[in-house]
Amino acid sequence: KDLEKKSPAQLFAILKKSDPIRAKNIDAKNPVRLIRAIEICRVLGSVPDTRYKILNTKYQFLQIGIAREKEELHQRISLNIRKRLQAGMITEVEKLKNSGLSWEKIKSFGLSFKLIPQYLNGEIKTQEELIEKIYLAEKNYAKRQMTWFKKNNKIKWLTDYKEIELSVKDFIRTR
Repeated sequence: KDLEKKSPAQLFAILKKSDPIRAKNIDAKNPVRLIRAIEICRVLGSVPDTRYKILNTKYQFLQIGIAREKEELHQRISLNIRKRLQAGMITEVEKLKNSGLSWEKIKSFGLSFKLIPQYLNGEIKTQEELIEKIYLAEKNYAKRQMTWFKKNNKIKWLTDYKEIELSVKDFIRTR
């Protein structure tokens, strides 16, 4: 509980002192991961790095990432948000609240669920403002995900499904 009160910079300093190797490979701005790494370090003495290790090397596998242009990705995010709202996401949040869940619990369900309670409580005034805030949150999240995935040089980035199909067939044929 004392760690939760510290800033990401303070948590990173603690981890760096305890396990400098792990500190080189962790997101220094993610307090949840920093706290977990510190807790593991306190128990084990260091944090094992299993991020890219293959536990059973007798299997070969192909990692594929779908590369999208930023504009296309942003359009898909926007369309997805509108579809979810049209499908009744706001009503779903209202039902969750009426069933007895706290706002804090509802907010823990994901990015959109953090903002919809603000809309229902009047902090966000219009549905368009809600859409814009969800869009920005999800766009930023997608950017962070891409940054994380790009660190894995084993991922083969492809742009279309035909390319993916050919890559998979080639991988299977050559194994």
